[in-house]
Amino acid sequence: TKLKSLEKKVQHSEIDMDKSYEELPDEDYWKIRNIIIAEHPSFKEVAPSPPYEYDTKEEKIMTTIQSLLHRHLIQDLSIVAKILIIILWIGAFAAPWFLEMYQSILNRFGY
Repeated sequence: TKLKSLEKKVQHSEIDMDKSYEELPDEDYWKIRNIIIAEHPSFKEVAPSPPYEYDTKEEKIMTTIQSLLHRHLIQDLSIVAKILIIILWIGAFAAPWFLEMYQSILNRFGY
């Protein structure tokens, strides 16, 4: 609820949130930090920037900023790898049928 409100405020400020914390430029960090200070009751006594100085609550602010950043799953499998996984899944489901068929062939020949 409070986090959703913060997220909307940050989105309206047109800061690109589709990145990891490590990729976040310093300028965007300080802009998001000022929004959090203005909107979040836990950080009301923290001085906004500039001056660009860290506060004793900076670690909590940093954690809040990290939770606001969007995380996107990266599909990094190639087409060949995806096909291989599908074949493995089909093989796993078909294995009991193949084993039963193999056993019946062995039984016919007396093994």
